[in-house]
Amino acid sequence: MNRRVELAVLGAGPAGIGAALAASQCGIDVIILDRGAAAGGQVYRPPADRRAAGQLSSAPDHVRGAHLRKQLASSTVTCLFDRKVWSVQRGFRIDAIGPTGLETWRAESLLVASGTTERVIPFPGWTLPGVMGLAATTLLLKSQRVLPGKRPVVAGSGPLLWAVANNIIRGGGMPVAVIDLADSRRWMSSLPALMSRPIDLLKGLGWAYTIRRKRVPVVSSAGVGKVWCEGKSLVVEVVKRNRDGSLRQGGGKKRHLLADALCIGHGLLPATEITQLLNADHVFDQKAGGWKPVIDDGQRTSIPGLFAAGDCTGIT
Repeated sequence: MNRRVELAVLGAGPAGIGAALAASQCGIDVIILDRGAAAGGQVYRPPADRRAAGQLSSAPDHVRGAHLRKQLASSTVTCLFDRKVWSVQRGFRIDAIGPTGLETWRAESLLVASGTTERVIPFPGWTLPGVMGLAATTLLLKSQRVLPGKRPVVAGSGPLLWAVANNIIRGGGMPVAVIDLADSRRWMSSLPALMSRPIDLLKGLGWAYTIRRKRVPVVSSAGVGKVWCEGKSLVVEVVKRNRDGSLRQGGGKKRHLLADALCIGHGLLPATEITQLLNADHVFDQKAGGWKPVIDDGQRTSIPGLFAAGDCTGIT
């Protein structure tokens, strides 16, 4: 397949769907490509089977995602799912592998809505079976309704840490512990920014309340030193942080936890592979997750015809 189109959108998450719908309403010929089986991205990922869909039918994220998918289906946007984009070139040639083989698209304009990449800081044992990222755990819980384990350790940093622990409890599991790299002072310093987003703040407080109510141990200012297997279980070594933020080595105080899984993540990074590949201007913004493309108020990058939207432009 080799076809020309006015606008190609890469990524069918909330930002990609919104951009595709807005463009189609202006009479623009739009295609949207995504490697998933349906639109929604990580936030509004649909369940993989009808049983799970029935269980989640009243959940806010499921309702919102279903509404977006309905809007997309009734629009003039051409939806191309199960596509793995393997090459994007200047002039906006897009090469992808789909259900029927290789496809090539040439777009007059390109909008990148590639979302985020999960960051996991390596440690001894991080590639063992049963060790998975927080984003991967979220995918299991949302799409498959599958627990990573009945008694996992949940570790890392950021809001996703608490969201995953909460969802494991809701799914019938019970975390052995929540290991948070941050301490109370770090969370208190974030309070002014959180106050500007009251809905997200209340959601986070709800997660923390559920975890505390279930008496899940919470270890602050600590991280995972290493992991190894003993029989069918994982042994997770928890080490306290130094004042400089590093994990203690040698004689520092350690704690060993026995679990059936480890869910760990150290934040999300803007997925800028495509905008960097096309040599758009980028800027480093630590608060927004690192490197992000430079865009104006119209989502335009430094390259004419190239746009970017959503979390790939910075995580807020």
